[in-house]
Amino acid sequence: MTNKRFVLVPIYLFHHEGSRLIISYLRERGLDARSVYFCDMWKDPTPSEESYNALFDKLMELKPDVVGLSFFCIHRDVARRIGDFCRKRLKALVVGGGVQSTIEPEDTLDFADLVIRGDGEVPLETLLKGYNGDKRIFRKIPGAVYRDKNNRIKTGLPNIYLDLVTLPFSDMDQDAFFVSKGRVTYGYDLNSITEIEISGSRGCPFSCTYCSNSYLNELPNRPRVRVKSAEYLLKEIERAKKLCKNLSRIVFGDEMFLAKREVINKFLDEYPKRIGLPFSCLFHPNTIDEDLMKKMVDAGMKMGRCGIQAMSQKTRREIYNRNTRDEDIMRIARMFKKYKNVRLAFDLIVNNPLESEEDIIDGFNFMLSLPTVYELNVHVLFHLPKTKLTTRFLEEGLIEQQHIEGYNQNPNRWGIDVLDPNPKVDFTYGLDRFWLYMATLISKGFIPRWFLRTLSKSRFLRKHTRPLYYFAWSVNVINLGLVSLNMIRNKEIKLSTALNVFLGSRLSILKTNK
Repeated sequence: MTNKRFVLVPIYLFHHEGSRLIISYLRERGLDARSVYFCDMWKDPTPSEESYNALFDKLMELKPDVVGLSFFCIHRDVARRIGDFCRKRLKALVVGGGVQSTIEPEDTLDFADLVIRGDGEVPLETLLKGYNGDKRIFRKIPGAVYRDKNNRIKTGLPNIYLDLVTLPFSDMDQDAFFVSKGRVTYGYDLNSITEIEISGSRGCPFSCTYCSNSYLNELPNRPRVRVKSAEYLLKEIERAKKLCKNLSRIVFGDEMFLAKREVINKFLDEYPKRIGLPFSCLFHPNTIDEDLMKKMVDAGMKMGRCGIQAMSQKTRREIYNRNTRDEDIMRIARMFKKYKNVRLAFDLIVNNPLESEEDIIDGFNFMLSLPTVYELNVHVLFHLPKTKLTTRFLEEGLIEQQHIEGYNQNPNRWGIDVLDPNPKVDFTYGLDRFWLYMATLISKGFIPRWFLRTLSKSRFLRKHTRPLYYFAWSVNVINLGLVSLNMIRNKEIKLSTALNVFLGSRLSILKTNK
């Protein structure tokens, strides 16, 4: 039996590690597999007809027997159009994968023949080696969800989650195709890479109510966290350094850096000697102490990013299921203050109608009490499918189905620009612009704390937020310049890159004010 030709189409996931790993895994087993990436999230936020046509022409040329679609919830309409084309015009078998397909397989099956819930490596290998046109094989595929001839939802065998150290290193996209802005490009010049993202683990030990992990962590047979060994990860980065001659920085994309203390200790002991590149990572405030902090800094950490998610401790605990105390956040800020050349970024979610005004004010004053050593990434609360918080909002009538990401009127939206004067939102409960703008000012150490407290009490600004918007916009332009200079000093980015980012963001902001 001849192996089937497989083409994976990651949607808005250029150079996605999970997709690259699937290609490596299948190729290692002698299967015909390649990637055609569709649309760059930064350069091509809404697919044009030219981009769709370029993708369809390339797929017609490649003539795949099986097409895999990997996508997030916000791109379900894009995936639907591609899936419909592949089934009707290519007569190809369409397999849905990724977070959205795992969470809502029934929806994906409207435009796909098969859904893989969870890891795709073993299920796709089973499919490609055994499929000969008879869909009865679906029942033997791990993680499969499909419809039978009577249109009833059926499942295959339980999925198989491999030990990460048994997997090959990710494909480097040297022979992949990239579709963006109506053009198709081939291959990737590894010498152009100065920064690469690598994950040392899969999954997250926590189940925050707003996060998809609050649903994914309850899937049967799925381990919450799998961690690569220190040696495996070091060899993976050594390979990347060898292939990418101009590599100057590593970004660890784990939801929580390495997750296991014994692994991270071994890794940090060897990293300076064998890798020696600056790195950034994400961590949970409850998992880092003075000893680990020093090891990370000594190993080369230049930036640590930490999710606090709510200014109020009560909101973190009672609404988000995050047992992070104010003293934990204070401890983190004080630790980073000791290291002048290491940046700290906090992630914060705003615009939650379940928060009381009193809790918001208490949380705001707490944030102002922190040492001003951190940057703040402010995000508007989104409603992802089937999370615990989304379920609660639906049950309490705060939102309806059309307000959930992927079902609303703003597809392909990765986030709301909080300093866009007219952000397109789709919330029944509206947008609290006052606290939205105030939150962006918290981390700006050059603004006196007493002044921000005064602004927070202004009845005029609560009713008339436009002056506050212009003030916040101006302050953030200044701060962007200061952060860029700090990154140049830390050798995280080059001057030319910083200028492009600064000018690009400034021009983008100016454009929204016209």
